[in-house]
Amino acid sequence: MDYPKHNRHSIRLQGYDYAQPGVYFITIVAHDRKCLFGEIVNGDMRMNECGEMAQQCWLEIPNHFPQTQLDEYIIMPDHIHGIIIIYDFPMVGAKIFAPTIRTISPIVPIIAPTIRIIAPIIRTVTPTIRTVTQ
Repeated sequence: MDYPKHNRHSIRLQGYDYAQPGVYFITIVAHDRKCLFGEIVNGDMRMNECGEMAQQCWLEIPNHFPQTQLDEYIIMPDHIHGIIIIYDFPMVGAKIFAPTIRTISPIVPIIAPTIRIIAPIIRTVTPTIRTVTQ
């Protein structure tokens, strides 16, 4: 599919602090909108191996970012849509280590507000998907 190039303007809400906890609708688009994740057959999405790996990467997000929870998502041939819920603090449960441990990974502090959490999530997911599709 060939999409016309045009000037796009930001659809972000002026003055809204996107670093705060909340529910965020995320779209990740394949480079050059190539149909890397599968195809539509008779109205149904048929994921290929790359699509299945992209789905696995998406589902792993809460394991790497414990203050997140995933809601609905859909993988299309050239993009992924998903809803990520970001909390002030990590979800309670087995993912949380002792309070003396300050981080789960070098990227995500355990006890920290959600400052700039969406960008690290996308920076983690997209290179992994990129590697899988090459």
